[in-house]
Amino acid sequence: MTKKNSGFTLLEIMIVVAVIGVLAAIAIPNLMRARNNAHEAAVKSDLKTFSAASESFRSASNPPLYARTVTVLTRANPPYLDASWNNARSTFRGGKHGYTFTYLGSRLGATYSMLARPIRNQGTNLYCVDQTGVIVQNSAGAGSAGCLGGTPISG
Repeated sequence: MTKKNSGFTLLEIMIVVAVIGVLAAIAIPNLMRARNNAHEAAVKSDLKTFSAASESFRSASNPPLYARTVTVLTRANPPYLDASWNNARSTFRGGKHGYTFTYLGSRLGATYSMLARPIRNQGTNLYCVDQTGVIVQNSAGAGSAGCLGGTPISG
């Protein structure tokens, strides 16, 4: 009677590890790209929400002015934005969808801009919305008078 050894040989295990490595090398970049695309879509939606809230606030104000800080929009009764936008310095630094949001309101309330900047490798593009309501993809940033150039996006 001969005894048969059971189990895997070293060669079989090495082949399985190599196959898993190749699959991971193909899948991980695609998953990262999909995550970044999802973050960017969520950021565009957030900027649309912010723009609509700013316009609603301006319409309800007498005289019609934009909010000087994000806190004004979140603490109104009823609030124009939920508390996740709130920060005492008008800058949402905790990160939302892999982006930080920076609000710049003019002193006189005539203009504003909201800049969304990716945190590390969470996204690839900067986005900005201002009093025009047009979301732009840019690299120049934003100022209190609005977005500093960029390419308008449709959604």
